[in-house]
Amino acid sequence: MEKIKSYITKKNLDYVLVILGVIACISIFQIRNLFDLDDIHNVANKIGLLSLVFMIILIGSLVVIAGASYIKFYRKTNEKDMMFYLVLEIISLLGAFNGSQIVSAIVSSADNSGSLDQFVSNLMMKIILIILSILIQIILGVKAIINLKKNEYIENAIQATDNNNNNLDIKNVVSGKTGKLILVILAIVIVAGVVYQLFFNKPKSIDIILGDSCEVTYEGDSGEGSASFYCRESYDYNELEDTNDSVAMNDFLSTVEYTITNNGELSNGDELVIKIVYDESKADENNYNVTIKENKYEVTGLIERYKSSDDIPTKTMKKIDQLTVDEMNDIIEHDRKDFMSLTKTNDRDFSFEDIEDNVVKSKELVSKYTTYDKEYKQLDLHYIYKVKTSGKVGDNQEERIVYLYFRINDINSEEEYDQLIDWKLTSKFIVLNDNVSGKDVIKELMKETYDLDDLNINDFEEISGEKGKLLIELD
Repeated sequence: MEKIKSYITKKNLDYVLVILGVIACISIFQIRNLFDLDDIHNVANKIGLLSLVFMIILIGSLVVIAGASYIKFYRKTNEKDMMFYLVLEIISLLGAFNGSQIVSAIVSSADNSGSLDQFVSNLMMKIILIILSILIQIILGVKAIINLKKNEYIENAIQATDNNNNNLDIKNVVSGKTGKLILVILAIVIVAGVVYQLFFNKPKSIDIILGDSCEVTYEGDSGEGSASFYCRESYDYNELEDTNDSVAMNDFLSTVEYTITNNGELSNGDELVIKIVYDESKADENNYNVTIKENKYEVTGLIERYKSSDDIPTKTMKKIDQLTVDEMNDIIEHDRKDFMSLTKTNDRDFSFEDIEDNVVKSKELVSKYTTYDKEYKQLDLHYIYKVKTSGKVGDNQEERIVYLYFRINDINSEEEYDQLIDWKLTSKFIVLNDNVSGKDVIKELMKETYDLDDLNINDFEEISGEKGKLLIELD
């Protein structure tokens, strides 16, 4: 016990006050960092070191109060500043005690989804006491440094002093037993604070993969296509320990943005890239390890609006060719008597005659054309077939030449063309002389039918080349 009493001196109390002053300075920066945050959940996550600081100040204040009381009232020495230390440390003790309470209040407010503004408003008096406690420790720390510098202690007679004057030799103090003890304590406190901050107060790292899976769909015409998508992120839900973690995660995910460049101008074959950005500061605050998955896709499935016969796949062209042949045979089968009985009496007048025993002698494709409407981006196909017929008019056997015209509107990749598409195909027939061109047939039809008036004969281009070979079985 006597050994312990020998350490209760004003000088040692001043050493303790210097340490508390340094810790108080550290707490100022920690408090400043806390209230720079805009969310109480973030404050709660960062409060560990401050909790340790208040605990050290609380214990240190009790030590100083006990030591000062022992020197002042038990030893009854004439040491200066004892009452000054007592009064200020009692006030500081109240502030440190409130600091411990405020830590609990922050955590409680975070658990109850309270706001930072409401928390600060409700605990303003306690915050003032905390700040006062910190300022007191800094003032007492400065005062203790001045005392140590001046070496104003009664026990100087038994302490190591400089041979030339009564001022304190800091080197001797540090090299003495008491100085070494204080340095060890200070080192332990600093190391404990650093270890706590690095290993115990650091939020758990959570791995997040943004865009881990994306579903992309396309619509529209190639060249003017658009994409819609839905992307999901992935992370381990089990790493979210409480409601605060879930709120923080949702807050971070709300900052994630997914975008597509050139959306609305996509063509088949384009490379589509989903770009992902997020709030890096929120990720750092919550110690999220964020990885962005590269999402690249080849644009497919947009409707190809063909501009010429060269754009039409060979397989599609053959299907359309066969559709017109099937349609021609169907007309011959069901409407043969009508179009064989049609007689052209002059340039514009037609009449029907009673023809008996009418038969089809031959069928052939005269020509095939395309027209392209730039305004509506629409390619049409036009077919001209020549059908030779024979039948009895009265006692005479007569032959006729009937031309069948087919128009297939808006050839594009969306349709399969495996069967007749009624709303795409228009058919007409006309009786003309033999050996007329396909354009002659179309000119005559333009004269007679209003729904061909929108076509300009100069816009018709006859199909040629391998893809345009008119090799169609007509039987």
